[in-house]
Amino acid sequence: ILAINDKTLADAFVHAAENAKPSDPRTAEIITRLAKWDGRATADSVETSFVEVARDALVRNLLEPYLSAETDLYQWRGSVLDFARTTRKMAALRLSQL
Repeated sequence: ILAINDKTLADAFVHAAENAKPSDPRTAEIITRLAKWDGRATADSVETSFVEVARDALVRNLLEPYLSAETDLYQWRGSVLDFARTTRKMAALRLSQL
């Protein structure tokens, strides 16, 4: 399985690390692995596991200050349209609770 969204995020992490060098060896190691990763999601792929967990943490850290408990309603699907759809659902939920 080619995990295009995960590969895109992995490339973004690698690019970010070019601008802000990792300060610890474990981070440097995963960045090196991500740079070489072909984007294939295999059962033994450390890269896939890392990107999945990092994406969830990133989304939570970015959205939770604004959405609080409703953050869990947002599901990453790699699409701005999905984000917009989810945002509309959350707005409708808020309005229905007024």
